[in-house]
Amino acid sequence: MKYILKNGLIVDPKTKTHEKRNLLIAEGKVYRTAHENLSDHIVIDCTDKIISPGFIDLHTHLRDPGFEYKEDIVSGTKSALAGGFTTILSMPNTIPVTDNVATIRYIVEKARDEGYVRIHPVGALSIGSQGTELVDFLALRKEGAIAFSDDGRWLADSRLMIDALTKSKEQRFRVIQHCEDPGVSWKGVINSGSASQRLGLKGIPTAAEHLAVYRDIILCEMTGGNIHIAHISTAESVRIIENAKNRGVQVTCEVTPHHLVLCDEDIKEDNAVYKVNPPLASSGDREALVDALKRGVIDTIATDHAPHAQYEKETGFAKAPFGLIGMETAFPVLYTKLVETNIIPLDLLIEKMTAAPADIFDIPARGSLSDGCDADIAIIDLKQTYRIDRENFYSKSQNTPFHDWEVRGRITTVFVGGVLRFHNNTLFEDKVGLL
Repeated sequence: MKYILKNGLIVDPKTKTHEKRNLLIAEGKVYRTAHENLSDHIVIDCTDKIISPGFIDLHTHLRDPGFEYKEDIVSGTKSALAGGFTTILSMPNTIPVTDNVATIRYIVEKARDEGYVRIHPVGALSIGSQGTELVDFLALRKEGAIAFSDDGRWLADSRLMIDALTKSKEQRFRVIQHCEDPGVSWKGVINSGSASQRLGLKGIPTAAEHLAVYRDIILCEMTGGNIHIAHISTAESVRIIENAKNRGVQVTCEVTPHHLVLCDEDIKEDNAVYKVNPPLASSGDREALVDALKRGVIDTIATDHAPHAQYEKETGFAKAPFGLIGMETAFPVLYTKLVETNIIPLDLLIEKMTAAPADIFDIPARGSLSDGCDADIAIIDLKQTYRIDRENFYSKSQNTPFHDWEVRGRITTVFVGGVLRFHNNTLFEDKVGLL
């Protein structure tokens, strides 16, 4: 089926395009066109809307297999689609963890048969994510693993980390590291600061993140490996990473929407919807993250979409699990808080959610609208204002701090591989193979 997207503003940071032009979708690919015979095309009028490459989320928890009551591949990919994401990387903290061929195959096949967007599973870094024995990287990559991580479990064994980074150089993949030394953060639940003191909660020192980031970068530099540091949250982490990049270390990093727009001062009461790991840090740290995003020190934005059942989050900071959901709110929250306020330009926001993640993880033919790329597209109405309502999420979970926020920038239409999957808040059930 062929489509013409007419009169939209194409924003493609990969090709530095920001212009009004028609876009042709044919045979799953995208082509720019000024004039076209429309007789055999479906026309979608994109007047007053922007046309962006589909977003790519490098950090998503789908909870499948093992925790399907929180989320599963079907609900998670629906949530991604509604947020404009067309490719997501699923993290390995499932049951069983993705340390074996069978679990990787399960995710790939279920994504192909039942998913709504493209999924690339992240393999576990160590067996059982226990940090004592590395996985068979070649076997898992052959099955479809795109990178390797123990997710929320920092690989503390430096000897093992050296081996993993050495393999990453030899086999050309990235190690994704959670930035937390658990010996320092021990049993903390919130950033160590005024909010922890006010609420009487055990704090997590920022040193827990800094030690982990510094050690991993030193080992990466020593081995010549490739490391991606997940969800950094502090000014000191920015400084360490920037210095490493200036020395030529192969390090990239991501930041979450919630760390860009929230800080621990926003936590007014013991409400575990704000309980995330790493924790929301100080307002100064938040400002440093935004500045680092603008200057290119931070490479990408990733949601760290972490669904939990409502009853789990209602137990308060001391007992509730870490994490919040983010795919359906990422773009409108960031557009409203950072772009409309003239803190960052629109093109930069889209770059950090499309071209940059595609480049870092070598995802070909995505993250751009140049001729011949996959027709993974998000169409966005920047003028449409609405209130975020957790009751209307496609996700199974509702653990968001952005409920009832008034935002602008609604995702109206999404194509995946040239197939119209979402249009005017309607999700189309017909599924095709997406990988």
